[in-house]
Amino acid sequence: MSEMQIGIDFGTSTTFLASREGRTGSPQLQPLGENTSWLPSVIAVVERGRPISTEIIQESENGTSPVQRVKVRLDSRPEAPLNVTVVAASEGSGETIAEILVFDQNNWDEDQFVDLQGFSADTNIVPELDTSVEIAEQTSETIEILLGDDATAHSNPSEIIRSIKSHIYSDELQSSYSGSAIDLTSTEQVDGLITELFLHLRSIATRREFNKFEQGQVFLSCPAVWEAKHRRRLVEIAKDAGLNCSVSNIIDEPIAAGVSWIWNEFIQTGTYPGGKTIVFDCGGGTLDIAILEVDNTSAREPIISVLSSNGSYGNAGDDYDDEIFKRLEAQYNHLTTQEEKILLKQCAKRLKEALSSADEATDFLGQGYPDPIRFSQEDLKECSLHLFEASKNVILGAMRLAKVREVGFNFGKVMKLSFGDLSEEYDQILFAGGMSQSPALQQYILGALGAGVVKVIDRGVGSSEESIVHGLTYAKDILDTLNLDRPAISFFARYEDKNGNFINEDLLYEAFTPLFHHNDLAQQLFNIGKRYDLRAAEGLQYSPKAGQDYSVTIFCQSLDGINLPLVQRGEVGDAAKGVSVKLKRKVGGETDGSFKLNADGTLHVVGQTKMGFRVVRWPSIGSGMEVEKAMVVVEDLRRFGEYPFDGWE
Repeated sequence: MSEMQIGIDFGTSTTFLASREGRTGSPQLQPLGENTSWLPSVIAVVERGRPISTEIIQESENGTSPVQRVKVRLDSRPEAPLNVTVVAASEGSGETIAEILVFDQNNWDEDQFVDLQGFSADTNIVPELDTSVEIAEQTSETIEILLGDDATAHSNPSEIIRSIKSHIYSDELQSSYSGSAIDLTSTEQVDGLITELFLHLRSIATRREFNKFEQGQVFLSCPAVWEAKHRRRLVEIAKDAGLNCSVSNIIDEPIAAGVSWIWNEFIQTGTYPGGKTIVFDCGGGTLDIAILEVDNTSAREPIISVLSSNGSYGNAGDDYDDEIFKRLEAQYNHLTTQEEKILLKQCAKRLKEALSSADEATDFLGQGYPDPIRFSQEDLKECSLHLFEASKNVILGAMRLAKVREVGFNFGKVMKLSFGDLSEEYDQILFAGGMSQSPALQQYILGALGAGVVKVIDRGVGSSEESIVHGLTYAKDILDTLNLDRPAISFFARYEDKNGNFINEDLLYEAFTPLFHHNDLAQQLFNIGKRYDLRAAEGLQYSPKAGQDYSVTIFCQSLDGINLPLVQRGEVGDAAKGVSVKLKRKVGGETDGSFKLNADGTLHVVGQTKMGFRVVRWPSIGSGMEVEKAMVVVEDLRRFGEYPFDGWE
């Protein structure tokens, strides 16, 4: 039986599933939604038995003076008795009252009250609630998790979690969710919810007779900005859901989209496309850029080089939602309640989605609001021009970084090249992702790039959103010829004394760490590599003393934990142990040497002697090497006249 390759594109807004059998098979998309091919990446946390009313009322009995009370009630029957602590504080007098109300299955639908008669006649009283469950083991039974389409249809927007994938990258991102049951800054709770979403995907697929998860590897996608820790976290989540995945099977989203286009062009025309291509992937949560160069001169398969890949949280679909909402909020300033604001924000999202294929979109706020709300491409451009410009700067940063990959690049000349100068080297641009389909955004980017860059379309997919998952199903077949833009491997330093006794090891560079300053993508050449001090640990059995010689060996390791020695081209067998230099322990805590990893693939190791190497190409994610299957091949920099041995520091 041919090996099955399964792709899951867990996106910020949508999740796709596809499979491909054997080397000659075509990707098959597995429908997941009720009426769509995708599953909404949406989760709702419905709190059962929570207090929904803290109304302050005034009541009088038998002609007595009115007494203020806090009225509390539940929205549904609790599975276990609930203790509701009501704390009422007077802003004026500073007085405070606290009382515990108990709700159970018998009285849950009855109003309960807290008298405020001890307060002065102060109308500025703010009650607060703290809910606890008497039987702690049954806490989980007080909430219900809705997934996918069910979550999207949930009637309470404040209980809906959108863009949960973004919380893998940062727990500081804003969310529309305002419930109290889930803490989105908790790694455990966020990962648990995403695991539930993956289990839901498996359940849907199984019900629809997709029984292939046990037959092959699962490839996942991630934003270009994700580093090793984010990729490992996603893999652990996937494994908890029973998916056969490893960290080496995660592909950057824009790279996957580009691979899909390249292979589908071959299927359609019999020829692999060549030249330099910009992949512009603007989804719900991130903008990702990949610069691809395809060498199609090989008789068998193309060699795909990722010259650079960049991304940013911001400049994506959620940010366009916010800008449209701000414009509508100012235009419809009579909508003032919290519920109306939520409805208006949902309307903004629908208008944005409709504008991906229309010059003007019309929507309605909801039941009871008959007036149409209209928005045009010109409106989108006016309110989002700063996002358009920021997207252009991300492309500029990617093109500059691609120049750095060239052997012998001149830093000063690169910085002087304009956006137009750099774009002259490119042949085509592929727009992938939902927000990328906006005509206004495409026109702006194409206008900036100039007439020499042609828009291309992935003709093998039904919609642009499917490109990433299609590319994932091709991943295994292209990994051995894929040249990455940054190391998918980690660099370590191993220290030994002059007699070869082990001292310690240090992690220098962790796989997928950007070799540039990620906060300023347009000016990233100000930090074009990573420099690390080399110094053995102190206080260990074989630690060197001041003035003593010792050595350091630089070696690599895959994210799966496989050691990969750095070897010069032509070295074979056990003699290839890595790149080593001698160090001498200096006094006063100074560094004894340095290791520099540059974006162009050059490595500088400085100790008592200096060594310079250039990685033939960054190893592919799957194999971890160039030709040999157990090494990272390097060439001595003395072969390249542009790299003098002085001035490395």
